[in-house]
Amino acid sequence: MKFLVVVAALVLVACASSIKEEWQQFKLIHGKTYRSLVEDKNRFSIFQDNVRMIQEHNKKYESGEVSYAMKVTQFADMTQQEFLDLLKTQGKADRPRNALEFDSTGIEIKTAIDWRKKGAVTAVKDQGQCGSCWAFSAVGSIEGHLFLKNKTLIDLSAQELVDCATGKYENLGCKGGLMDDAFKYVEDYGIQSEESYPYEAIDSECKRKGYAVKIKSFVDLKDEKEVTAAVCKYYFYISSKGPVSAAIDASTMPFYSHGIVDKRSRCSSLLKDLDHGVLIVGYGSEDGVDYWIVKNSWGADWGEHGYVRIKRNVNACGIALYNSYPVLNMKSLVVVATLVLVACASSIKEEWQQFKLIHGKTYRSLVEDKHRFSIFQDNVRMIQEHNKKYESGEASYAMKVTQFADMTQQEFLDLLKTQGKADRPRNALEFDSTGIETKTAIDWRKKGAVTAVKNQGQCGACWAFSAVRIF
Repeated sequence: MKFLVVVAALVLVACASSIKEEWQQFKLIHGKTYRSLVEDKNRFSIFQDNVRMIQEHNKKYESGEVSYAMKVTQFADMTQQEFLDLLKTQGKADRPRNALEFDSTGIEIKTAIDWRKKGAVTAVKDQGQCGSCWAFSAVGSIEGHLFLKNKTLIDLSAQELVDCATGKYENLGCKGGLMDDAFKYVEDYGIQSEESYPYEAIDSECKRKGYAVKIKSFVDLKDEKEVTAAVCKYYFYISSKGPVSAAIDASTMPFYSHGIVDKRSRCSSLLKDLDHGVLIVGYGSEDGVDYWIVKNSWGADWGEHGYVRIKRNVNACGIALYNSYPVLNMKSLVVVATLVLVACASSIKEEWQQFKLIHGKTYRSLVEDKHRFSIFQDNVRMIQEHNKKYESGEASYAMKVTQFADMTQQEFLDLLKTQGKADRPRNALEFDSTGIETKTAIDWRKKGAVTAVKNQGQCGACWAFSAVRIF
C-alpha cells in the first residue's frame, strides 16, 4: 500500500505537467504551429477543454451510456464552432436530375461484406484544411468500382475535382461540393491518377490533361435498403456493385476513436444537416448491432485507422439520405490497363523510397541499397501472395510491409535469437485462481490500463518492455 501512496503522489505531481506534455506532443504529431504565443496559449486552452470533454465522454462509454469512444485528434485545438464551420463548407444538398435509377434485380444480400479485404479500397487520405471530402468520396467510389471491373486498384486525383469540377458543375473546390456533381464531371472529362495530378489541399488552376478512367453515368439510391444492395455484388450479371458514396452529419465526430456511432451521438438524420462526404466500403454486425464500415478522409490516425462504424438500418447521422455510385465506361478500362503496365515497374521503386523515408532507412553504399531493394521486392511479392491466400480463406491473417521488409528471414530470426535464455527463476509466487470469474472477452486498452505502443528498435529489449507494461 505504501507503494500506491507513492504512485498517487507521483500522479498528483504529473497531472499538471502531463497536459502540457500532451499539448507539445499533439503539436509535434500534427505539425501545428501558431502565429504568436498568444494564439498558442488560446489554442492550448481550447485543447484542455477538449481533452476534458473527451475524458468525460469516455467515462460514459465505459459505463455503457454512449456507443463509441473518443480520442485526441487533429481537431483538438479547434472550438466546436470552428469544426462546424469547416464542415459547413461542403456545399448544397440538392441532387442532379440525370442520375440513373437503381436496379436491384438479381442481388443476393450478404450478412456482411468488407471491400477492403477484397482489395477494392485505397489507403485512407487526409483532406487537410480543404473542404474536399466530396472529392475523396467520389474518387473512392470510382476506385473501388474500377478494381471490381478489372482487378486494378489505382489512386485517382481528388485534386483534379477540386480544381476542375467547378463552374457549371456547381462545386466550390475547397469550399465544398457534391459527389453527384463530381461524377458528372468524370462522366464528361474523365479523371487522372493521383500520381499524375497529386493532392495539394488548396484551390488551384485546373491542369486537366487526359484521363485514367472515365465513367458512363452514376446511380442515385433512395433508401438504406438500396444502399445495402448496392454495396453487395451482382450475382446474375457481369457488372458488380461495391463502395458507395454517402453524405452524413459529422458534426459530432471530430474526436471519434472506436465503436459504433448511433443516435445517442446526437448527430442529425435530416437532409438539411448533411455536411460531410464519406465512402461506405462494407457492413457487418457486432453484438447484435448492425453497422456500416465508412471510410473517412481525415487521415489514418483518426477513428479506427481512418474509418468509422455507423449504425445501420436506422439512418443514423443521415447516412441513407444521399448515396450514389458510378457506372464505369468499359472503353476507359483499356486506358487504365495501359497506365498500369507502365506504372507497375515504377510503383515498387516508389514504394521502396517511401519505405526508406517512413522507417528512416539509410545504407552504407549504393551496393547495399541495391541488395536491400532486392530483398524488399522478394518480401513484397511474398506478402502479396500471402494476402491472396488470406482473401480466399487459406490463411487466417493478413500481412503488410513493416520495418523488417528489407531483412531476410534469417536476419529477422537472428534478431529474435538475441532475446536471452529461456529457463525461469525459481523464486516466483504461484498463481492463485480462486474466486476468479472468467470473462468471454476482455480488453484492458479500453479500460485505460495500457500505455502507447513502443518501438524496441534493433535492441533485443522486448523482455524489458513486456515487464514494465505489467507493472
